[in-house]
Amino acid sequence: MLQAQLFSLVSVITGTFSQQWSMTVPPVVNSTIGGDVVLPCSFTHPKQQDYSKDITVQWITRQFHDTPFFQCKVTNVTTGGMNECSVPESYQRFSVKGDPKQRDLSLLIRDLAVTDNGVYFCRVELDYYWGDGKWQTASGTQLNINAKAQILSLSWVEASLGPGNGSLRCVVEGNPPSTITWFSSSKGNIDPGVSIIGTHPFQWTSSIPYFNQEVYTCRAENSLGRAERRFPPGPTVLTVALSVCGVLLLLLLLGGALFNLRKRGYLRYCNSEKIKQQSELCTDPAIESPQSLHKHDSPEDGDMELNLVYATIQLNTTTQSPQRSSRVPIPDEGVHYAIVRVC
Repeated sequence: MLQAQLFSLVSVITGTFSQQWSMTVPPVVNSTIGGDVVLPCSFTHPKQQDYSKDITVQWITRQFHDTPFFQCKVTNVTTGGMNECSVPESYQRFSVKGDPKQRDLSLLIRDLAVTDNGVYFCRVELDYYWGDGKWQTASGTQLNINAKAQILSLSWVEASLGPGNGSLRCVVEGNPPSTITWFSSSKGNIDPGVSIIGTHPFQWTSSIPYFNQEVYTCRAENSLGRAERRFPPGPTVLTVALSVCGVLLLLLLLGGALFNLRKRGYLRYCNSEKIKQQSELCTDPAIESPQSLHKHDSPEDGDMELNLVYATIQLNTTTQSPQRSSRVPIPDEGVHYAIVRVC
């Protein structure tokens, strides 16, 4: 009886720990600059059937024993505890894409830069009461970030010693590495000599002597693209576009101002003056208004001498100018006159 119980216990222990440590990652992952990428990583471990403690996810780059650049922790339970692998804000572009409770430690990297190129190692730590609860890939995953050639800067550097015009410095970035070519307005192709590696393996710096009377062009090129920049810089497409927009805006404002002036009648002033002058030719200054011919019969007015103004007009088939008007005494009562103004 005791032997049977011992055999059953050994069978349970053997079955529980029959699953060994393993980790699966791809050897190479390719992506492009500015995009997002996922580095897959999954694992198995001996206690995965009933493990309910913390799972610590770590990712290391460059060297196998380097300090992890990314780390987060999650509790392997269905209720309570931490359900998400939380990370500090300092990580920004990095997060766990998979579910560590399902033994998926895949890493998501956002907004890729050319400096993200390198080898990445996936690592997991479990809280075992005994034995080794850590596992890490030996070979890692090579991440390749492809980036077309681009010119980061083209600047003039003052001469440090003695007379001279200094030099021009062109800083280039790209993967695959870019070739750098110089051109001048008078000499054509210029040999820049040896380019110097920059802050990382995918950045290069090239310099040439500078002469004031020359216009220089730096060209960077790789299998994915080409870029050029000129010194001194000429007018750019943006500058030309802004100039054209400025002229159009000025014309629009002038047109609007002229329209408003015409609407208010300021531009019709001269025309109205001409019409007024023509009207004066038809009206004699000596002709009085009809109100001046009204005779007041009130006692206060007293006796007044009322004059009548009339004009003799002759009309025929041809147009003639009116004769000069004259003033005559008022005729006897009973005679009525009408004022006629003819132009």
